[in-house]
Amino acid sequence: MKTFGGERGFTLAEVLTALMILGLLAVTAIPAYTELRIRYQVQDQRFEAVQLMQEQMERLQRTWVVPAVNRTMEINRAGTMFRVTVRKRLIRSHLLESEVVIRWRDFRKQEQLLRLRARQFAP
Repeated sequence: MKTFGGERGFTLAEVLTALMILGLLAVTAIPAYTELRIRYQVQDQRFEAVQLMQEQMERLQRTWVVPAVNRTMEINRAGTMFRVTVRKRLIRSHLLESEVVIRWRDFRKQEQLLRLRARQFAP
């Protein structure tokens, strides 16, 4: 900082140096922040899918339907369309297999899949 005739202020070189440093910080920080935000949104979608999968599996396990169940539905949660496929079939006498499959497209437009299988004894 120089003094010119009683006035104090920054020189043009000092101001340009400060602006360059701020520009470099912005160039590196903005993409990192954007990637972090996308990663958070993808994790949020996955959390919603896991909750939905658990709900569907609990509902499927509570019913003692012996005829095979095979249905697909679309459920919208938190702005994401989840395609849910629910299957239940008799493997052997008194042994049922349940399966829940969830598919969705994440914020990066990539296809995601979660699958949960369970077996239970049917008296």
